[in-house]
Amino acid sequence: MTEQEVANPDLEKAIIEIMEETTLVVDSDVIDNDAVGIVSLQLHKMLKETYQDLIIDKKNFFIVVVKCVELVDSAKDLTSKEKKMVVVNVLKEFIKDLDLDDDLEKDLLDNSLDSIIETVINASRNKFKFKKKKDKKVEKKSVKIIVDELVEKIVNMVKDNEMGPIYITANITSIVGTLIEVVRDYPYLSKAHQKDVIEHAILKFIKKKLPELVGLSPNDKAFLDISTFIVPQAVDIIFAINDSEFLINIKNNKCVKKYLCCCCY
Repeated sequence: MTEQEVANPDLEKAIIEIMEETTLVVDSDVIDNDAVGIVSLQLHKMLKETYQDLIIDKKNFFIVVVKCVELVDSAKDLTSKEKKMVVVNVLKEFIKDLDLDDDLEKDLLDNSLDSIIETVINASRNKFKFKKKKDKKVEKKSVKIIVDELVEKIVNMVKDNEMGPIYITANITSIVGTLIEVVRDYPYLSKAHQKDVIEHAILKFIKKKLPELVGLSPNDKAFLDISTFIVPQAVDIIFAINDSEFLINIKNNKCVKKYLCCCCY
């Protein structure tokens, strides 16, 4: 299959037009020679059209994240840094319109965007790939013991990196990724059980262990409680990427030449 056959024609056309643009007027603001800004606008429009019949909320926001990363990676004329900026710009616009229960949830997603994007990229590079160990017996442990081990893992991360409450909430997705790497050592656990122990471990850490490590203000507690809604989505999306449910597979900053039509999801 040739590169031309699998490229995204709409996005490629947009990129060509972008590189030929000199100015673009948007809401009375003039963007001069700003490829990142123009690509952001084009991609946001494409994604809005893609999901126009779907209500985007906190339960499916990660799908938009994956799709956004997947599409922007095909933009050959942008550097990795510029691609990241485009993804952040587009997702921030989506967050503004999300159907959420609380403004704090929007703030949390805003603050967590970097961690969410990096985790999606790491998953696409197979960093969290689940592999069964061959010819090696693994001691079976109870769910309680595994949960406690995961909690201890988080505690050590917090201590070693001197992570405060704000940093923890902003990086909850990265913490999920780290715990997924740990549960790979227990191949006898089904994915449902893996998800369950990760959720329980993070909840136990936030409710019981973290207050013993640092002082928490009422605002800290509110953000930490809200941050738990990200956990199930993060686990599900990492597993989905690992199972090739999305045509996203980045290695060494080069996109595998596959493309999923922007009208699909």
